[in-house]
Amino acid sequence: MSRPSNNQKRSNYYTQNQGYKTPKQLEWHKYGIWFTCEFEREGVREAQNIVSKFLNEPSVSEPAPVGGGGDASGEMDIADELKKQIEEANRPKNLKRIRQQPTGVKHCLFFTVADIPRAKIVDFVEKLVDECQKTQQCRYLLRVLPIEDISPSESGDLKTKLRQILKHHFDEFSSKSENEGKHATFAVDYKKRFSDQISRQQALDIVCEIVAEIDPESKVNLTQPDFTILFHVVRKAVLLGCLKNFNQKRKFALKVQEEKDEDGGSSPAKKKKEEEADEEGEEEKED
Repeated sequence: MSRPSNNQKRSNYYTQNQGYKTPKQLEWHKYGIWFTCEFEREGVREAQNIVSKFLNEPSVSEPAPVGGGGDASGEMDIADELKKQIEEANRPKNLKRIRQQPTGVKHCLFFTVADIPRAKIVDFVEKLVDECQKTQQCRYLLRVLPIEDISPSESGDLKTKLRQILKHHFDEFSSKSENEGKHATFAVDYKKRFSDQISRQQALDIVCEIVAEIDPESKVNLTQPDFTILFHVVRKAVLLGCLKNFNQKRKFALKVQEEKDEDGGSSPAKKKKEEEADEEGEEEKED
């Protein structure tokens, strides 16, 4: 029996791997919730459960029913509740409220939620972070971030999308009476994973240029900024967002605050475990 040649071996290898596909990318102009986790399979299940839990809870912006309103108000509450139940029952069974989108990066999960409008995604994630930092609710998830838009890194559309996001938040800050005469401070949270599209300096230049157009008096504050601007480059996509109290809320970590050691500081092993998902799979290429 003749021995197969190297060419035959090579041809058989490629015919057996015809089903191989390149990793999927994030879709442009999507918004949603970004998680980092220790184990992806368990993290997906935990993320879906915790988002569903907070979706089913009444919104903090909805006024609570006040007693003593009489029979008319009671009947109105019952009618509203019945209407909500009918709408929920008529919802198509195959409609998924929470959809996972491919990221192409290990230990990173991205979900779109149909029931949350784009303008409310930041408020929803802030509420989720507040509750998770009060009581232990996550075992595998480490951090969560609201993504207000995903833009191509090679397109001129990037500046337009970022300008829209920042203008909305800066205008909201200026419209509050307690901020009269004040100028919002900002910082940039930059990360790059498996990409050589935009360097850190290029990202800082883009953000500073747009902030100067919106509010020329706004300054950088790296310790306690009013806004932390997300600029995460993932393969060929740029994840954009604008967060309040980012540093004060431990950069939106989902684990309950760990007890400090005898020296008064957190254990280095515990810090490393919390930030492990952010560093896993990160590959920076210098221009």
